[in-house]
This record gives sequence, C-alpha cells and structure tokens, in this order.
Amino acid sequence: MDIGNDFDHPVRDRLPPGFKYAFGIVKQFIDPGIEADAYADEPWLFAPALDCWFTFRIGDKLTPEQQRDIPHVQEQQPLEEGADGTGIEVRQKLGIPDGSKRRKFYLSQERRSEFVFEKDRLYQGDFFNPYLDFNKFALRLPGFKLHVIKYLNNKTHNLRYVFKNRRTGDAYFVVNIALLFGEDMQQALRDEEKRSEQPSTGSFITPNEKPIATTGESIALPDEVPSPTQQFHEAKQF
Repeated sequence: MDIGNDFDHPVRDRLPPGFKYAFGIVKQFIDPGIEADAYADEPWLFAPALDCWFTFRIGDKLTPEQQRDIPHVQEQQPLEEGADGTGIEVRQKLGIPDGSKRRKFYLSQERRSEFVFEKDRLYQGDFFNPYLDFNKFALRLPGFKLHVIKYLNNKTHNLRYVFKNRRTGDAYFVVNIALLFGEDMQQALRDEEKRSEQPSTGSFITPNEKPIATTGESIALPDEVPSPTQQFHEAKQF
C-alpha cells in the first residue's frame, strides 16, 4: 500500500528550479522509500504507507454494525502511535516499533511484504509533515526553502493525496487540496459554514454498505490485501 500524489496531466513545465535537488534532499534525509516521476505525462510521487505515515495505529476488527459508524479522530484529539484491542497483538507479533523507529523499520521491502492489511480491521494513519507550509505556500527542507505560489496556475492549484494499491490500481481514499480564488473561495466558505451546522459521522458508506474510508485517515479495508513487495505505478483517474 502506498500513499502519495498523482496527476492526470503533465506538470513538468511548472516545476520550479531546484526540484531535482529538493527531491534528493527528501529521499536522502526524510523518506528514503519515496519514488517519483515528476516529468511523466501523468506524473506521480509515492511512498510505502507503512514508512511514510508519521503516525500509525492498528485497531480491532469491526463487526458489520460497527462499520456503519467508523471511529474517527477529532481535531482536538491528535492520533497517537500504537494499537487498540487485538491490534496490540498484531503489532507485537510483527515486532512493529513506535514512531520514527516504525518508519525506519518499514524501509525494508522484506518487512513490508510480511504486513497484511486485513479485511474489516481498523487502521488509522496520519500523513502530516513539517515540511509543507500551506499558510505561506512554501516547501521547507533542510538547507532548502522554496515559495511555490508563483508556480501555481489553473492546472497546478490542486494537490491530490491518494492511498492506493499501486499493483492493482485500487484506491482506498483520496484527499484533494485545492487553492481557491475569488467567488469560488467565497462560495466554499459559505458551503463550509453550512456543513459545520450539520452533524457528521466521520465516514461514508458505499451502496453495498461496506465502508471504505472516512473524512480523516481511518479506514476499514473491504478486502485482505498484502502490502506490495515491489514499486509499481498504474495511472488512475479520479
């Protein structure tokens, strides 16, 4: 399972100077497991979720009734590394360490191949990082800083995060971050105000009543899928 960004159109003409240098910093000092082809017709940047998520929690298997309202993390309760219920046994059996040690642990392709995302089990992951400053539209890396606002246009003002099995192309959730301008921004603010007045369960259900994702990063997978043992990319439209 991988998490990252992909696009359905080229962005090579909008990549800022120093992109290759910045990517080298990321791969050497931040996440050695990350791979990318930013110059392709359908560019992508992905890393194995097990070493990319800054926080990862394994929960219990959920009954069909529990799956109708998947637990989700409130903003005032940050997700913590660890496990719940039978998830504790899973972490112990696989010898999964906590935090940054877990990320280094799963840089190993062999160890990732031993991890199985089980059907109906709750997994929670947080893919925040301290290097993207959305308030100032800046990339801040060790020894490198880049303001990206001048490189944005109507093709590049969307950033899409995808959690997927790149071997099969199956996507489990998509988070799209869009920079809005003018009336589009005002309408979005009005819509957000309306939504804030409505109760939220934090999940959505597919027509066959199988939950596949929440409004956060908690998921109950519909099928048992082994973590990929090789790096693949299959372009997928969303």
